[in-house]
Amino acid sequence: MKNTITFLGTSHGDPSVTRFCSSTHYAIAGTTFLIDAGEPVSALLIRRHILPSSLDAVFLTHMHLDHVNGLAHLYYEIEKYPGKRVEIFFAEEKAIGPFMQWNEAMHNHPLKEECLRLAAVTENFLWQKNTLSVRSIPTDHMGEKGKSFAYMIETTSCKILHTGDLSGNFHDFPLAPGDPPVDLCVCEATHIWHHKEILVERLMHLPVRKMVFNHIGPHWTDGKEDDLKELTASLPYPVVIAHDGTEIEL
Repeated sequence: MKNTITFLGTSHGDPSVTRFCSSTHYAIAGTTFLIDAGEPVSALLIRRHILPSSLDAVFLTHMHLDHVNGLAHLYYEIEKYPGKRVEIFFAEEKAIGPFMQWNEAMHNHPLKEECLRLAAVTENFLWQKNTLSVRSIPTDHMGEKGKSFAYMIETTSCKILHTGDLSGNFHDFPLAPGDPPVDLCVCEATHIWHHKEILVERLMHLPVRKMVFNHIGPHWTDGKEDDLKELTASLPYPVVIAHDGTEIEL
């Protein structure tokens, strides 16, 4: 069985001409999950013949609209066409109640415990299934407004860091020189734009074997990706700029 990461949506805060909102599908060690659920995540899964109810989990990095605005339809598909019991982990506990009220307002299906579990990421969060673990790492993207997380994904054969959205100067990058190496880092490329002169400085000495940029900012998307490629050409590891539909095999 192949271990793959499929980038369903790779845009910044808005969908663009070539990119949908943020969602990434992981199929690793016999486990499948999403990180973020930007629209139109359900349709993109179904076009790949992946039923939303076949997922094991959904992990949200934070509660900004472009990372969660496909969640209500994902909930609908899971409840209407049940399969596995899917666990959805919100970045903030206080978001779960309003989400369920919105579902009620849309006359969506009532929550069935055998189909769905809704929970929140907590301090020292660790999720495990089969030989895979997903651990949360707090970041400063939301400041005092709320919580945001990166996720470290580990199996017996690989280690992946998914940064989620970070602060504008990447001071909260969830990996430092001297840390154990990661085989792959999925790094956002939106908020560093205003400090782009330090992007390479922040990333140069990280213990990364391969870097994939997603959540691509407006200055580097829709035909301007070469500008980001040129900026990061001096990094000492391979760099990929993800597009919607990019698939990485591990």
